[in-house]
Amino acid sequence: MTDARGTDPGFDFERRLAAALTPAYELRELLGRGGFGEVYAAWDTTLKREVAIKTLRPELASQEDIVRRFRREAEAAARLRHQCILPVYAVGERDGLVWFSMPRVHGESLRDWLRREPEPPIGEVRRILADVAGALQTAHEAGVVHRDVKPDNILLEGDDRRVLVTDFGIAKALDAGDTGLTVTGIAIGSPDYMSPEQAAGEPLDHRADVYSLGVVGFEMVAGQLPFGSGTVATVLLRHATESPPSLLDIRPSCPAHLAAIVSRCLAKEPPARWPSMALLREALVNARPERAPRPDAAAAGGGTNWSVLVRMTAYAVVGIAAAVAEINGWLPRGVTPLIAGGIGLALVLEVGRLRVQGGSWRRVFRGSTPQPATRASVPTPAATARYGAWASVVARALADRVAVRGMVARLPAAERRGIQDLLPAVDRLAAEVAAAAEQLTSLDGDNGGSLDRDGRAARRRDLSARLDQAARAIGALRRAVRGADAEGVERLRADVGRLTSGVLVHAAPDGDQRRDG
Repeated sequence: MTDARGTDPGFDFERRLAAALTPAYELRELLGRGGFGEVYAAWDTTLKREVAIKTLRPELASQEDIVRRFRREAEAAARLRHQCILPVYAVGERDGLVWFSMPRVHGESLRDWLRREPEPPIGEVRRILADVAGALQTAHEAGVVHRDVKPDNILLEGDDRRVLVTDFGIAKALDAGDTGLTVTGIAIGSPDYMSPEQAAGEPLDHRADVYSLGVVGFEMVAGQLPFGSGTVATVLLRHATESPPSLLDIRPSCPAHLAAIVSRCLAKEPPARWPSMALLREALVNARPERAPRPDAAAAGGGTNWSVLVRMTAYAVVGIAAAVAEINGWLPRGVTPLIAGGIGLALVLEVGRLRVQGGSWRRVFRGSTPQPATRASVPTPAATARYGAWASVVARALADRVAVRGMVARLPAAERRGIQDLLPAVDRLAAEVAAAAEQLTSLDGDNGGSLDRDGRAARRRDLSARLDQAARAIGALRRAVRGADAEGVERLRADVGRLTSGVLVHAAPDGDQRRDG
């Protein structure tokens, strides 16, 4: 051990730890301290590599029940395998001390990076959040809930900032029975990132991590926490009762789809959040702002396509001039057929251009009805009041509906006829999202009616599932239509049936459910 600090109160603990690690590891300098543990650099004498050793703080290392839970959770974390999870090499215990070894990361924490980059690029925000979500999904599938997702536990390695998530299950190891916020004065979890149910000491599942990752995402985009700072009690109360401010107000350059994704993570009730990290990651990876249509794409907007008309007029003028020259003998024999062939080739290229852009010759002259913008719109105050925490989800579903209708309108007539039942299905899916969101908002208010607590909870689960299924179905249909071609129409028809099967269920006025035929 190279850090001999004879007057330091922790020096005796370091000597005990160094003795316990010998001969497998050679203890080196202290790298950092956290709420419950200390991390040291060390040298693996067997495999000849740098490692980091994490151990419980001295005041906790003497408590047998905490040491036992720490070892159990470390062993569970050691079974996790994902490229974005910092692996646990080994778990050890000796002389009343317990530790685990892991790779030494040469980089920095997300917390340190955000101090240097208070307004990181949106692309990096989405990449980091998606990588963390992927790591957490692997943990959740193995039955491990992190419970302490925060920038300090997200490491960025190297110049390319490879994401590594650490400290899986450690908060649970300190929590003696899923109740209370501290053990011997050590905070369990971080209040700034705690879900409302974790703050209330209720049983947790993977959706607590969804909430905490939403707080991390909000902080990355906004440069501030959603509920500010203050005493532990004040912050926890805000998490439980207040709505976070709009990311679009704080950082107008934030894409609406990213704001909607983070907003759903921060829903107060677990059923209203993303049901899994896999779906959250998919939303982060796949959501892109719509690309602006090309200026030549008449079908994307309305009116006559003047650039195509100008080129066609030029072809006609050249053709007529060539014919006149041929009649009057002004051109050598054989030149006019070459000119005609060139004009024919140009017309073929125009046809190809229009097909690529989704247009047709009819629309060159007659134009088409302008389509509304298809990007996810920002919920208005009225929509927010009507749909509450789900306003952004409704806005996205309505934008998907508009996009699908616009893309179908640009398909050739023969292909449109093959999927004529698509548009009514898309309309019903969008209506399903809006109806479920409105009923959820009403359920959260004072309109619970005669339902008791269990009845309200069951009703919430049903509505949340309906909303999520319909929103995913309409998004999937949008992606399917975007990739449809003449050969893909039959496949698209099958997709319509598959994606809408079991989803188009509406609540009747009396609260009973009926299937929409």
